[in-house]
Amino acid sequence: MHGIRSTQFSILVTLMERGPTTIGDLAEALGIERTTLTRNLRVVEDRGWVKIAVGDLDGRSRVVTATRKGRTTVATALPSWRDAQDAAAAALGRSGFAALHALAETAIA
Repeated sequence: MHGIRSTQFSILVTLMERGPTTIGDLAEALGIERTTLTRNLRVVEDRGWVKIAVGDLDGRSRVVTATRKGRTTVATALPSWRDAQDAAAAALGRSGFAALHALAETAIA
């Protein structure tokens, strides 16, 4: 619908919340392997939604920043994302949805 996948949406929202973040820290925050994140970042960078730059403190590190285009994409997709969350909650029931969310949080931690 908006041309953004849920994984890409999560990456952008996390960057918008955290600000510029190293790839390692971003992978940890998202609860995914760094190599998986790197593959996903290539697509997001190609779409112009993030910028990846060499870190200031360590030339080996890479810092990811959401671009204006990325922030606009999230803002445009956010109402549909909320609708999808509401539909999932309705299908699972509030307690089922809360349990699923808690399980996801546990998996990330």
